[in-house]
Amino acid sequence: MKKVLILTAVFSLFLFTCGDVDKDLDETLAPGTFWAQNFSNSSYYKVDAELLAENDFCYVWVEKGSRATADTAQKVAYEYAYAIRVKMLDTFGFDVNIGGKTLNTLEYANLLAKGEKSDKKLTILLLDIKDNYKQGVNESYVAGYFWAGNLYSNKTLYSILRKKVSNECDMIYVDTNPGKPGSNDSNETLAHELQHLMNFAGSNKFRGKGMDTWIDEGLSGTAEWVYKGEHPSQRVDWYIYNVDSKGIKGLLDKGNNFFVWGNHKENQYAVLDDYSTVYLFFQWLRLQSGKGVYKEISASGETDYKAVMNAFNNTVSSNKYSNWEDMLKDWLAANYFRNSFGRYGYGNDTELNKISRHYAPGGSAVISLYPGEGVYSNVTTTTPIPTKTGNINYAGLTGSAPIPSGSISSGALLTYNANTNNSDNAESGTITSVASTNIVPPSSGSRSIGGFGVGPFPISAGDMLRQKGMEDSFILPLGQLGTLEENE
Repeated sequence: MKKVLILTAVFSLFLFTCGDVDKDLDETLAPGTFWAQNFSNSSYYKVDAELLAENDFCYVWVEKGSRATADTAQKVAYEYAYAIRVKMLDTFGFDVNIGGKTLNTLEYANLLAKGEKSDKKLTILLLDIKDNYKQGVNESYVAGYFWAGNLYSNKTLYSILRKKVSNECDMIYVDTNPGKPGSNDSNETLAHELQHLMNFAGSNKFRGKGMDTWIDEGLSGTAEWVYKGEHPSQRVDWYIYNVDSKGIKGLLDKGNNFFVWGNHKENQYAVLDDYSTVYLFFQWLRLQSGKGVYKEISASGETDYKAVMNAFNNTVSSNKYSNWEDMLKDWLAANYFRNSFGRYGYGNDTELNKISRHYAPGGSAVISLYPGEGVYSNVTTTTPIPTKTGNINYAGLTGSAPIPSGSISSGALLTYNANTNNSDNAESGTITSVASTNIVPPSSGSRSIGGFGVGPFPISAGDMLRQKGMEDSFILPLGQLGTLEENE
């Protein structure tokens, strides 16, 4: 059976519905009973759990019959309270003044969900997430997820979905089989999902609608690095070893990246390109401007590329960007040049500067690129740099910096789509048609390619549903979440 690639689990703002409404969805749940989602068929079901750990910042409930113990619950509670929570607030948090009281991001989310019952404590549910995982048969699983529907009252949710399946609390689900709560990987997932929760709270406070998926995912990928203190290997390795091996290959050589999220359904691995490239982009932002750029993005009133560009400009003293086109070009050039200084590389981060160059396939002089996508084509003879046509622009990559016009005789031609509307269609651009032999072979020790003979492999909740053809999804309307005045 074909295995599924590594991907940190995400559910974020999206709600996936099923066709039939269960008979008992109007019932009031007893204490210790929670709604969860079955990712095999997108239905909702009840989980009976017991409270096995609690501190000033969280409750940790454990599904009855799961393999998680009280000791595990205590470890998760402690790590959340004194490591994950602290690091996430420091990097992504903001303050809100309510009735003369200052609340941080997580306290604000708790107030949104619980209103007058607010206790400033996150609910963490450890459970065996229903995802059809079976060792040796189906090695893919959902490692954890955040669902924004739990922040809504059931009265409001029923008006939207005709279902009362909210747990009416700020909450994150963490898998117990094959996930191992308390492990580094599981804690990374908890940090990733916590950023999604915080981003949703920021959307309610500052934006009125959710941020573009690529920004939310970029911040959550960053959350993994913030918690762990090192680059998640599945993000970087995928970019290094994205070559044909055992049938595993994305579309990096054809320019695929994060800006239009999940658009290449012709390749089941292309979404891994999105996660890898958005991680690299957000690391590049930090290395060029400082870690404060993440907090600026989180508190932005914008929901698209402007949130990123404005945050960057607010955290640098010079060389600010006046348009997305130049920022995109510089990052694409950074992935090619990998300089140890300046905009065209990843500074003193030797690990990120090891990333590979992925050249366009030879044999064709044109390529189709969606907004934000960019591709390098090999140059072996004198090649004129084309002029911009529509949203497709060009630069010559030779030496240590991009050349906007003229011609080049070595290096690569950068062809990229600078369209800022990521809902638009692809456009055709010119490439050199010269194939490159500069291909990096997969490493036998790589967790992303060579290591794919074994599992299990965590994937996102949303991707698991989409793989099963359950595409009905929408962003929950923030305007119906309720106001703080109503919740006080």
